[in-house]
Amino acid sequence: MSAASAVRFRGPLADSYAGAVALVVCALIPYLAMSAALDPLLPVLSKSLPLSRQALQLTTSMANAGYAFGTVIAVQFAVHLRGRRMLFLYASLFVIASVLTALAFTPGFFIAGHIVQGLTTSLMLIAAVPPLVTGWPASKMPITGVIMNLCIFGAVAVGPVVGGIQAGAGDWRPLFWLVAVIGALALL
Repeated sequence: MSAASAVRFRGPLADSYAGAVALVVCALIPYLAMSAALDPLLPVLSKSLPLSRQALQLTTSMANAGYAFGTVIAVQFAVHLRGRRMLFLYASLFVIASVLTALAFTPGFFIAGHIVQGLTTSLMLIAAVPPLVTGWPASKMPITGVIMNLCIFGAVAVGPVVGGIQAGAGDWRPLFWLVAVIGALALL
């Protein structure tokens, strides 16, 4: 094996701060904004899927529990497994779950997809954020702090507005398709 073939492929954004930021934004914002957008969408979802409001609230709670559990398990995975490979796996599973949720014509697909969205978002959080925080010079820390705050708090703040717009349109699926597309951008 020659030295040239031993070099692993690194994507065009591998050594880019902007690429690291884009990865974190695409990994965190979709689920956080969507979970905040669900409350205004509950009547539309109840009408589209044969689920009661209580069942949808339970689904949201289970997705949030998946988010919490995923954070704990992701730390364990991060200690033993390669972060980049795991991040690719997490983002892929998130996109699959988002597509499953957007396509859901039965309550089971919606419930399973949404819970996996919550789980995989927290897995991506643990895999994507530490390299952004620790992999760059200290001079980037203020920018990183602003980006993280905008990602987390901005997504949660804009979620109800987006949910209200979608509820006004009477359709919930475009929001879930948008979440899938943004999640897919994390794979680039």
